[in-house]
Amino acid sequence: MVTGQRAFTGDSKASLIGSIMRDEPRAISELQPTSPPALDRLIKKCLQKDPDRRWQTAGDLRDELDWIASAGSQAGVPTPVSSRRRLHLRLSWSLFAVAGVIAILLAVLHFLRTDPVRKTSRFTISTEQRFESVQCPRISPDGKLLAFLTVDSTGTYKIWIRPLNALEAYPLPGTEGAFRPFWSPDSRYLAYVGNLDQLKKVPVSGGPPQLICEFAGSDGCWGKNGTILFDYGPTDPIMQVPAAGGTPTPATTIDTERGEIYHMWPWFLPDGNHFLYLVNRSLTQGQNSTGMIGETSSALRVGSLDGSVDRELFLSDSRAEYCEPGYILYCAEGVLLARRFDTDRLEVVGEPIPVAENIAISGSHSYHFGASDDATLVYQSSVAGGVKRIIVVDRVGQELDTLGAPADYGDIALSPDGKRLAFDMGRGSDIWIEDLTLDVRSRLTFDGGSVPVWSPDGEQIAYRTSSGGAGVIKTRRTNGTGIPNTVYRSPRGGSFPTDWSHDGQYICATSWGEGFDIVLVDLLDSSNNVSVLHESCLEVNPQISPDGRFLVYQSDESGRYQIYIRELGGNQGKWQVSPEGGYKPVWRDDGREIFYWDAARRLITVPVDIEEGSITLGVSEPLFARTTVRSANTHRICYDVSSDGQRFYINVPTGDDNQMEFVVVLNWDAEQED
Repeated sequence: MVTGQRAFTGDSKASLIGSIMRDEPRAISELQPTSPPALDRLIKKCLQKDPDRRWQTAGDLRDELDWIASAGSQAGVPTPVSSRRRLHLRLSWSLFAVAGVIAILLAVLHFLRTDPVRKTSRFTISTEQRFESVQCPRISPDGKLLAFLTVDSTGTYKIWIRPLNALEAYPLPGTEGAFRPFWSPDSRYLAYVGNLDQLKKVPVSGGPPQLICEFAGSDGCWGKNGTILFDYGPTDPIMQVPAAGGTPTPATTIDTERGEIYHMWPWFLPDGNHFLYLVNRSLTQGQNSTGMIGETSSALRVGSLDGSVDRELFLSDSRAEYCEPGYILYCAEGVLLARRFDTDRLEVVGEPIPVAENIAISGSHSYHFGASDDATLVYQSSVAGGVKRIIVVDRVGQELDTLGAPADYGDIALSPDGKRLAFDMGRGSDIWIEDLTLDVRSRLTFDGGSVPVWSPDGEQIAYRTSSGGAGVIKTRRTNGTGIPNTVYRSPRGGSFPTDWSHDGQYICATSWGEGFDIVLVDLLDSSNNVSVLHESCLEVNPQISPDGRFLVYQSDESGRYQIYIRELGGNQGKWQVSPEGGYKPVWRDDGREIFYWDAARRLITVPVDIEEGSITLGVSEPLFARTTVRSANTHRICYDVSSDGQRFYINVPTGDDNQMEFVVVLNWDAEQED
């Protein structure tokens, strides 16, 4: 203890014992020259080989130590040495005193120190690039990069990156056709759905995209253990796959006894094992997640890869993210909420706290926000992204009229007589009707509604609604009398109407199956509903020919959307209409012409000659190009055509709507701590 060295040493236990029995330790004065000589004598006596020569009592040893501690400790030391030792001791005690004072001052400063005040700051970021739409802001876990999805004038989706310390954004090469990107935990990669049938990843520093697996799904998350979770089809559980690539396997199990329909929107917790996800389920009674009496609800649950946990947290119809320091972020009626979450007990704590308002949404549960590990929040405002206008143009694209004031318009439908226009509008989406002669609009639905379709006599409108269960199509009289009538409920998920046959018997609809399928809803006999197309590819936006013998529709069976015509009876003939991509076909009222939009956002016309079950297609011709609004969750371009094919009613974005703009909040949680 005095010298910092062992008195006896040895390479083994035997040699150590031999050293103790045989050797004499080095003098203390050799190892510590400034030590009192008497201390050397005291320790040597303690280590005598003969027990009789050691200190016989502890009291004698204590007296010797007391004497050494006094002036007698210098006995036998030459005067110069003693003087030097006293000088060394005084210097040592002085240094100790100074060090003690400094330590006390540092301690005082430490305990009196106040941590710097964390302040919340907000700003918007934008760019001069102009797009048809921007969506899905995703901030990297380290808070340095913002990824977002764009749609250009040709309808092409692509991922862009905006460093928060830079002034401009740049596109990620090779991400054409990307959908809903999400980050790797180390912020080095973005994973995304490519062309709706592949899961890919791409390094944000540059490099080609890499295939992870083949699948038909959408939304995912990437855990710290190298596992990716994603939601699959509309009746499927959450799937998992290694980020390095592999075959997807289920990570959750659909519990049909609990009425579960499908699982969606997974999000990993920090341990890489537990995760949040939404479950959609049917109810026989009670309120659904929007507070309306219905047959479905959504709830946020927590599960685990090892299957040890599956617990409901609370009702919600919004995607959710966990972020430090211990919050779940989600939306309710467009308000972004933060709720404390205990990751050890896997329980929410306290009540939700409002963080931001007017959060934009596109598609089911897809609110546009994201948060990083360093408390940086990014979101898109519905105020900035929801302003559109409905215009009327002629066959050369010349603008003839604008209907009403700019608003958050969705799908539009012109009445058969051309005197009224139906459209859905607003966050909750309800159907409105505008009288084009009187310039007066009125609200038709109050239970939520979108994608309006007129009956051939103009007295009813069919529409999609979430009230009454998922995938419900209702009809209502256009004069507002009576109550809505449910005519179709998809057995597997969502559905929406697209056309009403000229004889009034059938409503043509798109319904979830293995992909999107086409269904003819028989209004006279519901047991006679016919699934016209039931294939693994996506078939959407069907319309029945005026004579009821043919179906024109949009399908991605070739790998991209094209327009096809199929015979409803007879020999089941099939013809491809579009050579270079096509969206949202519409028959002219006399069946002699088909309109659709191509990939370059041009409105195309194709002459049609129908004779005795055979179709002859003329040469397609572009009429004009126009940037339009696309209904993302129904794969539709929002427009309609007058019965004579001379006037076109189009939902277009306003100038401000094309600007990329997101709200960034630094230290968003500081306000919650206050």
